[in-house]
Amino acid sequence: MTKRRKNKIINRHPVDFLPPQGCPLIFPRDDVQLSDCSESILKVETYTYFALSDGRKRIYTDFDELTEYGKQGILDPDKVSYYNLYINGVLQPKLVYKIKKGSLNLESSDLPPIGAPIIIQFIIIRSF
Repeated sequence: MTKRRKNKIINRHPVDFLPPQGCPLIFPRDDVQLSDCSESILKVETYTYFALSDGRKRIYTDFDELTEYGKQGILDPDKVSYYNLYINGVLQPKLVYKIKKGSLNLESSDLPPIGAPIIIQFIIIRSF
């Protein structure tokens, strides 16, 4: 594999792209058979909380969830690998909200418009 950088060609060997020894593969590469590494591929679970803004509230709870899309409520952030908040399709920075089990608190000065989707994406990465 070669890579160009400022008119120079840098030769890269496939071994340059392997994870350090002992680190599991996050996703398989084309040159690795799944049967060879299926024990070391990390398992991922996802859950998504959906609600709609009413234009006035700063706190959303499990009761605001659109249950046709899920019924787990707002998960405990200490029990997931990471999470993302999207309001009206835009990823929000962590400083404008706080999540705890069962509630989302919007701390920005402005509120989402009426009908804007509020989506929390929870990701749990497992090594087994």
